[in-house]
Amino acid sequence: MSLSLHSPVLLCFFFTTFIVGQTFPEIGSTCSMKDRSDKGICTPIKKCQAVISDLKAGINPTVCYLYNGTGVVCCPTEPRTSVKKCMKFTEILTTSDGPVPLLPPKFLESEEMEKEVQCNAILNELIVGGRDAKLDEFPHMAALGFETKDDDLIWGCGGTLISEDFVLTAAHCIDSKL
Repeated sequence: MSLSLHSPVLLCFFFTTFIVGQTFPEIGSTCSMKDRSDKGICTPIKKCQAVISDLKAGINPTVCYLYNGTGVVCCPTEPRTSVKKCMKFTEILTTSDGPVPLLPPKFLESEEMEKEVQCNAILNELIVGGRDAKLDEFPHMAALGFETKDDDLIWGCGGTLISEDFVLTAAHCIDSKL
């Protein structure tokens, strides 16, 4: 037989040998997160809450491999910094006996603070003109709506998503006129 007839057979043989010789990570083995320096563990996708949250936010996971039609993904071993900070702040707020000061004690005793408290702040509209934002132009921004006594909805403020659970907004958002 000529070599040209054996070429597809040889190619198939070498390809199969190459694939069989490859080692795929096992469930529980370490992996590296794409686009991050974080390490993770290969975990079935249904058992990795961080990846499920990312998928809901439109972030694709790092896939270790597919097993019986189920994705095995690189699940982070450490929560993201935003999650750690939220857990820390939640612990502080839920375990404190009284109000939690937002400023250090020395600042509250300063003369500058007294001056700021004594001045009369007048809330004025600061946005003049402007334009409507385009869809997805500011993905980390949120519009905050308030229900009126007449069951209407007023979009009175905006905010910034600072984690999966919290929106940071300005103090004037709680003005009584809303």
